[in-house]
Amino acid sequence: MDGVMELIGRTSQWRRRMRRDGTGVVIAAWLRPAAGAGVGVVGVYLPEERVPDPTGLPARTQALIRAVLRPLHVHALDGDHRLPHAPDATLLLLEALEALAWDRVTPPLPWPGMPVALAAPPRAIGGGGLAHLADLPDVCGWSPDGAALAVGTLAVGRAVGGVTAEVGGRSWLRPLLWLAPAADAAGRA
Repeated sequence: MDGVMELIGRTSQWRRRMRRDGTGVVIAAWLRPAAGAGVGVVGVYLPEERVPDPTGLPARTQALIRAVLRPLHVHALDGDHRLPHAPDATLLLLEALEALAWDRVTPPLPWPGMPVALAAPPRAIGGGGLAHLADLPDVCGWSPDGAALAVGTLAVGRAVGGVTAEVGGRSWLRPLLWLAPAADAAGRA
């Protein structure tokens, strides 16, 4: 899960959040990736010790985020997107290595993706399939073209994002990894 990706999108305000395992604090924001990098919203965090001055992070603006896929559970704050199975928590999907104001010129580098295995057969939803992933229990894999993927099948995550729904005065989050069959992804690389 250590392949570096670059995303461009609009960030929320960066705020301190406590890790659910009680091992410290992170500085986190919500990122709405620009088209082509996934859709929806994704949580991004930096360990507090790597952020000497949080006011220097690009807040409420277009940012370039260099990150690795390293999910982290934190206690949810007011206004956070929450997990349906843990309403007092949220999942931050990306650990940022760098967060910079975007110069509106530099394009993000393509992400080679990451291999993942399906933990359950995909369920048909809309024009695609949604499946739980073996190594990322709180993240679902989405295959927009409805490719036939079976349990244990190796696929490649090509983009990240998340879908939210407003219900009962709260925002609920479903983190997503866009999938391509391993053979298709190898042919595009």
